[in-house]
Amino acid sequence: MTISPEGRSRLLAIVGVALAALAVAASLYLLVLRPEDKPDCSRVTTAPVTEFPVTPERYEEARQGLREVQSLTEQALAAPPEERTRLLDQAFEVFYESSDNLMHDADRQLCEADYDFAGELRDDMFALEVAIGNQNNPEAILDLAETLESRLVDAEEVLFG
Repeated sequence: MTISPEGRSRLLAIVGVALAALAVAASLYLLVLRPEDKPDCSRVTTAPVTEFPVTPERYEEARQGLREVQSLTEQALAAPPEERTRLLDQAFEVFYESSDNLMHDADRQLCEADYDFAGELRDDMFALEVAIGNQNNPEAILDLAETLESRLVDAEEVLFG
C-alpha cells in the first residue's frame, strides 16, 4: 500500500504532535521533582534503537545528517508546495536515519555522564523531531538543526573527552 504525500504529511504531523506531548509530559514530571530526587537514568532515557556502538564516527555521521537536513530544508523554502513536501519528507528520513537513531543509542550513556545536559539535548531533539514532522515551519527546522549540530559536538566531548 502506498501512502499519498498528503497522507504521509498528516501521519508525520500526528507523530510529531504525539512526541511533543510525550516530551512535555516528561518535562513536567521532572519539574515537580526536587534535584536530589531525580530519577535514575534508566527511568528517563530512551531505549537504544540499533545494535551499533556509540562512536565518534557515528557522531560525525549525525552532524553530517543534520547538515543534510539543513540543505534539504533550504531547498524546500525555495520550492513549489509539492516539491517542498517531498524535500521536507526527505529531511525527516535523513534525520531519523542519522541523528535520531544515534541519540536513542547514546541517551543512557549521556545521561549517566551529564544528567542535565542529556535532558537538554533530548528536549532539543524532540523539538526538531516535531518541527520536521509538522513541516509547517522550515525556519525553525533550520535553527534547531544548526543548534543540534553544535550540541552533538558537546555530546561527543562529554562521552569521549
